[in-house]
Amino acid sequence: MTERVETRLRVSVGAAVRAIEATLLGTRSATESHARARLSAQITAPSRSDVWFALAMIDGRLPTPDEVIWWHRHCVLNGFSALLTRRVRRRRLARVIVTGAVLVDAHHTLVSGLGTGIQRVARKVLESWTGARAFLAVGWDTHFERLVELEIDGSALVRADRDVLIPWDSRYVLVELATERSRLDRMQALAQHSPNRASAIGLDCVPMTMSETTGPGMPGAFARNLATLAHFDRIAGISDAATEEYAGWRRMISSAGLEGPEVRTVALAQEAVGSDVPAETGETPLVLCVGSAEPRKNQGAVLHAAELLWREGLDFRLVFVGGNAWRSERFVQELDRLQGIGRPVAKASGVDDAALNRLYREATVTMFPSLHEGYGLPIVESLAVGTPVITSRYGSMRELGDGGALFVDPRDDHDVARALGLILRDSSVRDRLSAAGRSRPTRNWTEYSDELWSFLVGVGR
Repeated sequence: MTERVETRLRVSVGAAVRAIEATLLGTRSATESHARARLSAQITAPSRSDVWFALAMIDGRLPTPDEVIWWHRHCVLNGFSALLTRRVRRRRLARVIVTGAVLVDAHHTLVSGLGTGIQRVARKVLESWTGARAFLAVGWDTHFERLVELEIDGSALVRADRDVLIPWDSRYVLVELATERSRLDRMQALAQHSPNRASAIGLDCVPMTMSETTGPGMPGAFARNLATLAHFDRIAGISDAATEEYAGWRRMISSAGLEGPEVRTVALAQEAVGSDVPAETGETPLVLCVGSAEPRKNQGAVLHAAELLWREGLDFRLVFVGGNAWRSERFVQELDRLQGIGRPVAKASGVDDAALNRLYREATVTMFPSLHEGYGLPIVESLAVGTPVITSRYGSMRELGDGGALFVDPRDDHDVARALGLILRDSSVRDRLSAAGRSRPTRNWTEYSDELWSFLVGVGR
């Protein structure tokens, strides 16, 4: 790929039409009226890219696909001047034309304190790329209409009252899940109707494959997300299982005449979370379960399996790490009931990497019998410190757990209980799985991020 140089041009509202002329024609007139006349005379058949850029400059926000198509048809019938004579909107906002840049969209990760697997991946990628790669961290205004630059620090805020970024011949990279309709509409128009190119991390297709386990409105929002990704050129699946899902979707959309993006696996890191910390293994075995309490994580099965074994007389502690989520009420009620009768079960949230590392090391086993995962960070993080895992026997969990896990049918509570009982009772099984986990090859976040950049952005960018 040819080496590109990023340039920025900050344009006042009064020079918007001249900036359109400079970008589309390579000339700059002395006045707005002269620029408008030259554009109208020389662009007799404007492309959708011409219309996309002119709309962004005049309106001070990124256009939607419907707006681009409507105005393109209007200009075909009435000339480019029909668009150029519109009143310039959002006059207090300067337009910053960014050419030849890499724009990394991590809006929610940078402006919220969420700590799910999605945000953890995005943060690790940003940490690895910062200082090593040339890119702009971008987000959106409160209405998800304007693309703005973000600061990368612990308290990043959207600079919504300042400049609006208008990319041109640049690369847009989405490193998190986007579900907001307005944001997705403008992302689609950027990918479909401008000379920019767009790529994304493919996390999973759970809202399609297991919609009954997701939050209200998520299946529809995710379908809109896929409609946008159909116009991207590359998706990096975080596991072979995730790639298979996106590849299947790509085959589906061919019946709508869409080629879809290239889909390739760029597997996430496989290393311990945080740095090594001293761990104390108590006399009572610790069973650890990491993940938010949403139906797909299947933590109710872990609670039930634990109760079956407690009734058999096994002595162990059970600790859940992660926040509550949609439809977690029954899990919370059962957790409260078991605590009320004296069972040694606890739940913690807001656990930092150092504390999580310590828990993985102290645990006898980590439980992760999820119904569906795009990856499963608790599996690789636990195995990296030699703690065996009990996880599901299919999909990415089978892919990641090979060598240090016992596999179960997550829909069979007794199968989950049998595996947990085996590890708690049989030290030889624990030792074998622990040794296998420690001997697995590792892959750190820098290695993952480097490969991700090479695929999503391209060597030399």
